[in-house]
Amino acid sequence: MNNNYKIIGIGGGGNNALKRLVKRNKLIDKNNFIFMNTDTQSLEHNINLGQIILLGKKTNLGLGAGGNIEIGKIAYFESKSEIFSKIKEEELIIILTTLGGGTGTGVLYSLIIDLKNSGNQFVVIATLPFSFEGPKRQENCQFVINLLNKIAPKNSIIIKNDIIISEYTNLTFSEGFKTIDNLISLMVEDLLFDHKISLINEMPQVFISELYKVKKHLSQSVFYFPNSTKIFIPNSNESIIQDLLKNYENVYKINPCKFEELLFYIYSKMGIKSKLTKKSRDNGVDLLIYTPPPILGNEFLTIVQAKRYNKDNKISSHIIRELIGSKVYWKADKAQIITTSDYSKPAIKTAQEHQIDTIKFNDLLSEFSKAINIYNR
Repeated sequence: MNNNYKIIGIGGGGNNALKRLVKRNKLIDKNNFIFMNTDTQSLEHNINLGQIILLGKKTNLGLGAGGNIEIGKIAYFESKSEIFSKIKEEELIIILTTLGGGTGTGVLYSLIIDLKNSGNQFVVIATLPFSFEGPKRQENCQFVINLLNKIAPKNSIIIKNDIIISEYTNLTFSEGFKTIDNLISLMVEDLLFDHKISLINEMPQVFISELYKVKKHLSQSVFYFPNSTKIFIPNSNESIIQDLLKNYENVYKINPCKFEELLFYIYSKMGIKSKLTKKSRDNGVDLLIYTPPPILGNEFLTIVQAKRYNKDNKISSHIIRELIGSKVYWKADKAQIITTSDYSKPAIKTAQEHQIDTIKFNDLLSEFSKAINIYNR
């Protein structure tokens, strides 16, 4: 992994996202992480996780910005020399923050201007406040967004919290923030750890944080995220499915958990009552499907096992036998296995003997496309 980078978390939201990233990647050199805040108390929680900078310690006394952007700007200028003493000219700078508050918004505005002028490579990953946080925080975002669109449109990713949470309606408020922090962590990992900076000139096509398909380019000093010249707002499952219908090979870049969510989305969209099992993946079952009986009686239960395998990996008869056991455990009427790969001949034979449905995801996707007519929405 290329070590020529710094990841900066600004303000409370940026600090939380960076903290989660550090804890997910314990072996990474903590000197690469910089926590910046105007709030002393908040910084103290991160003292063992990386470098810390108390912004505006003389003018603000560590009391926070209180949602005031001007205080954030003043604090930045007081601490500017300290910030740039920790940044090398050749380093890639990844900035994590939440827009709308005083520190994240005020500091980001000034920092990106200075980074642009200094010639540093940088990427901004920022979240917009929830709509229920009020119009003031929404208004605070706009002038920074205008600046990003003007001077850094090709290296900025803005995430709208409301859109992300709408994908996970069963989450509590704190779980929602945790989900967004995990999303940001995955994006950074994709940028730095899964696809090395030194290899980025090969322009790999990747899914960022499970929700975003972009082409990643490094041309001299500019990161380029196509179609992100305004605010890049993901619509997770639908966007990925539309992409897979155009380029199915990208299915092998989706992680297994996201693959399960896609199956749930497909069945739900087709009007079929479905439920994802818990993350512990109860006894090898990933999805529960409930269908009405032909005449009277209880709903039929179909258990589904999702296998996001690479092309060369085939489903074995051992996997089918495990699913047979799961069918008995769940007292299910039917069982299905859906895979991105193929089935071995013994697996097909075992499945036929025990009436297990063997489905290829490509076929399911094709049927879904016909049923929903996704391109004509």
